[in-house]
Amino acid sequence: MMRREDDLTYKLRDVIKASTNIRQCKREGAPTHVIMEFEQLLQGSFTLRLTSMDSDIAGIPQALQKSGHLVKAIHAPPERKGRPSPWKSWHSSEKGLNIAYLQELARNGPSTYPGADFDGDEMNMCIPKSEETRAELSQIAWVPRQRTTRYGYRTGHVVRYPQVYPARHVQNILLWLPDWDGNVPTPAIIKPKPRWTGKQILIMVIPRGINIHRAPDPKSWNPVFDDGMMVDNGEILFGIMDKKTVGATQGGLIHVVFREKGPEAMRSVFTGIQMVVNFWLFHNGFCIGIGDTIAGPKVMSYITQRIGEKKQQIVEIIDDAYHDQLKPMPGMTIRESFESKVRAAEDQDVWDVGQGVRA
Repeated sequence: MMRREDDLTYKLRDVIKASTNIRQCKREGAPTHVIMEFEQLLQGSFTLRLTSMDSDIAGIPQALQKSGHLVKAIHAPPERKGRPSPWKSWHSSEKGLNIAYLQELARNGPSTYPGADFDGDEMNMCIPKSEETRAELSQIAWVPRQRTTRYGYRTGHVVRYPQVYPARHVQNILLWLPDWDGNVPTPAIIKPKPRWTGKQILIMVIPRGINIHRAPDPKSWNPVFDDGMMVDNGEILFGIMDKKTVGATQGGLIHVVFREKGPEAMRSVFTGIQMVVNFWLFHNGFCIGIGDTIAGPKVMSYITQRIGEKKQQIVEIIDDAYHDQLKPMPGMTIRESFESKVRAAEDQDVWDVGQGVRA
């Protein structure tokens, strides 16, 4: 009977078993394709189950014991109350836990803002005690090692940099970068006033020694539309830092940094990009309320008019069907023709209203 903490040991046994089979096949002179199958099994068990322990990846069978018990995933987030903060301004390896601030809230009580309501909310923090648990957390479940796996590179950043920035903005952004050495790059535009481009800001985040090339369409070393991506020794020569570069793709920025520089460097890249994005949103983002989503009188009048016209058209179709004047469409019965005409009228109404509102 395996205990709860033995899920990881169960997958370690699979790794050892697959490794033993490979050695045995090589000793016995087994065919190459047989050895390759065991090598793929070993690679999948080790990379998928031990470095990410993600049991919910599409296309990959879930790890089950003989009893049918699902091997618990380290990568799967625990079920808990609360929601993450959308403004992540701390380091990517830190958790948002400020004990002094929480104690101040508790002392304020429910009557003083900001305070605590004591309605049953709780916050749990797990402390590893045994050396085995500490080793598993530091070498397997450590946050920087969970940023990427063999089967996917998870990130949601999309960074575009069409603007140029004055000195005061550049200095403020650089102060937020985790590994800034204090040097300000030479501005891309010197006269009439010095201005820095967004590419220059992101160059401060990418470590030296990173080379990425994604050909633009059409292929060119000087693309007109600044598409594709070219990073030479950490310098962005052209391209946009979109999902194809930092998203779930092999050969992208996160993949290359993780493989070439390790998880610590990848964590710094994540943190730096997040700081740049937050700063840009803080100065250029905007919020809307429910009042901004309500159509004005002119738009509402147009929508009401179009819906009324289509309603009358559908009433005429119903009247034709009721008085046996509806002609069947080719290859359809009367009922199918009726449903097709009503559905076409409704779809056309939605299209016309949508186009009118956009205009």
